[in-house]
Amino acid sequence: MSFADKRKHRGAREQKSYVPLSGVGHPTGASSSTDREDQPGNSSGEKNHEISYGRHHVDEEKAVVAPSDVIGKREEALEDGYPRRAEQSVDSPRAAHETSISQVDGALYAELPNNLVILKTEDRGRGIWTTQDVKAGTVLFSIRPHVHVLSRSQLTSFCTSCCTPNSSTALKKCTKCRVVHYCSAACQNADWGFHKSECEALRRWASDAPQIHADDEKVTVPAEAVRCLGRIILKRKKEGVGSRWWKEIEAMQTHRQTLAEPVENEVHLAHALVRYLGVNGPEALAKYDIRGVGELVDFISKFATNSFTLSTPSLSPIGVAVSPLAALINHSCDPNVAILFPRPGPSNLPAKLTEGRPNPEPVLQVVAITDIPAKSELFTSYVDTTMPFTQRQKDLKETYKFTCKCNLCSPADRGAYRDYRGVVWCPRSCGGVCPIPLEDVVQANCSNCQAIVEDKDSVLDAVRVGQEALDKATSLSASDPTKALHITRNILKTLVNANLTPATHPLLAIYRLHLSLLLPSLGSSGGPTEAALDEAIDIAAKSVAGLCHLLRPGHPVRGIALAELGKLLAVDEPETTTAAVPASSSTFPPNGPDRLKLAVTTLRQAMDELRIGFGAANDGGEVGREVREILANAEKEMSVWDVRIRETLEDTIKSSKKT
Repeated sequence: MSFADKRKHRGAREQKSYVPLSGVGHPTGASSSTDREDQPGNSSGEKNHEISYGRHHVDEEKAVVAPSDVIGKREEALEDGYPRRAEQSVDSPRAAHETSISQVDGALYAELPNNLVILKTEDRGRGIWTTQDVKAGTVLFSIRPHVHVLSRSQLTSFCTSCCTPNSSTALKKCTKCRVVHYCSAACQNADWGFHKSECEALRRWASDAPQIHADDEKVTVPAEAVRCLGRIILKRKKEGVGSRWWKEIEAMQTHRQTLAEPVENEVHLAHALVRYLGVNGPEALAKYDIRGVGELVDFISKFATNSFTLSTPSLSPIGVAVSPLAALINHSCDPNVAILFPRPGPSNLPAKLTEGRPNPEPVLQVVAITDIPAKSELFTSYVDTTMPFTQRQKDLKETYKFTCKCNLCSPADRGAYRDYRGVVWCPRSCGGVCPIPLEDVVQANCSNCQAIVEDKDSVLDAVRVGQEALDKATSLSASDPTKALHITRNILKTLVNANLTPATHPLLAIYRLHLSLLLPSLGSSGGPTEAALDEAIDIAAKSVAGLCHLLRPGHPVRGIALAELGKLLAVDEPETTTAAVPASSSTFPPNGPDRLKLAVTTLRQAMDELRIGFGAANDGGEVGREVREILANAEKEMSVWDVRIRETLEDTIKSSKKT
């Protein structure tokens, strides 16, 4: 794909860039919500949907825990270490509630494959466990979300039903609400069960659109959270409270019982939802089988705790999705599975998903990103794992109400553990690293030579200013990308001079944001300048270096970052008017055939990691298909270079013999 095409496919913030911004859920990438502005149901500064949402406290252990309960569709014996039947615990109200759901309908989570089972442990509650060894790159299951909606900024860019981008086909809007768009009549018909009632709600909202601030334009389309909750409530009314579809949503975890009172964001969201549904008072909620405001807020709490970021195959956030089965996967900051929407193609999907549908997408897939032994629990990450320990714990506590004790957060030997998210290079340049000297730390010693960071205050000041610049640039990235780029370019010098490593926060986050701001300029009509392309390659390489320190091989974010770097290296170098000067071995990025060789090497590594992170059976999904095409072209070009070099050498030898 050319950079001109890439730019065309990008929105203001949802760049087609393979390197997602810090701050989401996507399900496996670090991305932020697209509906960031103040609005009912989304208080100022809050982000609704981070990398991927799930639930439950996690205290990850390598040893198999003897579960206290088995919940789900199977009761047969598995192996030693698992109970033969469902020994259901009713020691707490929550346990009684969950087991009662299992007893009412044993067919919940019918899509769960036979090599997985839902178990309940005392410390983490319900989770999904393996019954046999799983290889890295295995697609554990594929499922359509119970419901999904696009963010406001993406409604004109993607089909509401199948999430096909408008770059692939022309989209046509609904002639009544003029909000949602479809790629075909077949997709419109497939979505009609949801949109029939939603269409009226959207028109009612637009007719009396709220104005958040006096100087703002009216919000004529409600936020994604409001529309997603509305779709769930409207479908529940149609399906009935006894349907398996609704019982799976009802069984989702909620943390409302742990709170003294509903949080402000949930209250705002409840007000917006009531208005969206056209409800005039608490009594009118009965029309939707909702028994009072308390049940409504409890329902909203379940949504906030269990929703996932709907993303493109390259992990850019485009909306929100709810999948009760995927939400059973517990959290670890060092996950062994990724939750993705890779669009692998109908031939790579289960037949049950493609039957009777013009397009089965969006399909959520859970992929093993490392080898997982039998009798092990699946873990995904609910937050951006490139963030330092304190920020991860803060995000988890605020949204999911637990303290993470995974191996990354509670290493066995904390004294010897070096978290590259919070280190600086050794002041003696020995190659070692020192922990960032936090204010309560007396001294920070190098891991190699034990040198001490003397100027503690300057490092702390750089980190503080860097975080402020990151926040400011992120807020401007949509409205004023030029100014945001100016901020990131300036602060990079400060952070590098303060000896932060590429993996250290906030330097890594700023590298990734800076790259996302650079990429659109490369698609200008005249093509990228040499300086702009080289800067993008340099920043992409530093992002890759940082991510490779933090994420395991095969992690989707690593694969995407490698693909981005490989694509940049494969771009034809701009012609220069000056004579070419041979580059030294230390020059980066290299020129000519050396750059092309590096592109081929990087793209091959990207393919290897994409096949793990996005599924071996999918061959890397849609991103993998694009990278394979670029790699094939680069390899052909490399072979042409080899032929030319060989012919030049032969001509030189012949000429020397004649003389």
